Amino acid sequence: MALFLMSVIRRWMRCIISELDTTSDRLCIKTDSSHVDLFLPLLGVGVGIKTSAGVCLIDLLCGQLAIQWDYIDKQVQTVFVNGRVVDRLDQVVMAPDMVIALSAAMPGLMGATLRKGSLLACFRKDISLPAAHPARDPRCEITVTLKFFNLVAKALGPRLLAQGVWITGTALGNHIKRLDQQTLAALASLRWNRAPISVEALSRLPWRESQV
Repeated sequence: MALFLMSVIRRWMRCIISELDTTSDRLCIKTDSSHVDLFLPLLGVGVGIKTSAGVCLIDLLCGQLAIQWDYIDKQVQTVFVNGRVVDRLDQVVMAPDMVIALSAAMPGLMGATLRKGSLLACFRKDISLPAAHPARDPRCEITVTLKFFNLVAKALGPRLLAQGVWITGTALGNHIKRLDQQTLAALASLRWNRAPISVEALSRLPWRESQV
């Protein structure tokens, strides 16, 4: 299930959710940009993006996703890849089904220990990700999962959604069902397979489990 949030005019946003193949279902949501925050919790669940096998993490974030290096350096303080702590983003090589989590600084001793480049890194060496060297192969497209938390989700989430992400139908359907009818009614327009659909009908759609 592909999810896109893209600016169409001024403060208006369009949300397009579609399957990979041309015969798949498609949901289009047009809403005021102030409602984009409604979809940010999906970033904690994890969303997929397409990239090239072998590209390094810093190139993915700053190059493909156009995130400023200054923000990565100063605001993204904790990085996990497949559940392991990362210190140098230029030494993480993208591989199929990799899960990448970005977070702002977390509190306490634990937060200080998990922070990238931490002076306390020696205390977590068993859970730190070993360095790898990029070996980009532009012919091999893969999907990796991104998770954004706390202030990082707030700052980078709208941009990521605007560029387009992949998500399971189940995760998206469950999220939509948790939104109250009044909130959903605030969305400017809803279209299912190019035809108008009501808020009530949207909540009853048969969302699929697989990610496509």
